Amino acid sequence: MKDKKKQKTKYEYKVKPLLKEIEQWAEMLTEQDIAKKLNITRQSFSTYKKEHKKLRDALTGGQAKLVVKLRSALIQKALGYEYTEKKTIRQEGQADKIEIYQKHMPADTGAVHLLLKNYDRDNWCDDWKRKELKEKELEIKTKLMENQINGW
Repeated sequence: MKDKKKQKTKYEYKVKPLLKEIEQWAEMLTEQDIAKKLNITRQSFSTYKKEHKKLRDALTGGQAKLVVKLRSALIQKALGYEYTEKKTIRQEGQADKIEIYQKHMPADTGAVHLLLKNYDRDNWCDDWKRKELKEKELEIKTKLMENQINGW
C-alpha cells in the first residue's frame, strides 16, 4: 500500500514563504490588498488567517509597527518641527541651481487636542458629564465589591 502524500495547500506555497513580506505589507496595505498581492481570494485569506497563527502574528506585527510610526508622526505634528526643502531651478543654457531652505512646521492644534484627549484623559475630556457618570459608576462598583468581600 502506498502512502498518500499530503497535497500542499495554497497557504503552504503562496502565503507561508512570504510571511516576512506580509508583515511589511501590513504596515501599508489592507488585508484585501495583501490577498491580491498573494493572488488569492479575500475569503481564502480570511480562512488562512483563522487557521494559521503565524499569519495572524505577521499581520498584527506589521500593524503594530504602523501604529508606532503614526503615533510618532502625530506627536511630531503636535509639537511642530523643522525640515529642509530643496528646490531645483532649471534655466536654459545654465547649470541647474539648487536652493535649500530650512523651514518650520508649526504645531498643529488638532493633533495636540487628540493627543491630550488620549494621554491625559482626566484633564482633557469632551463629555464631562459622561466622565462624572463613569467615575460614580466605578465608585459604586468598588463599594459593591467591598461589600461582597466583607460578606454583605
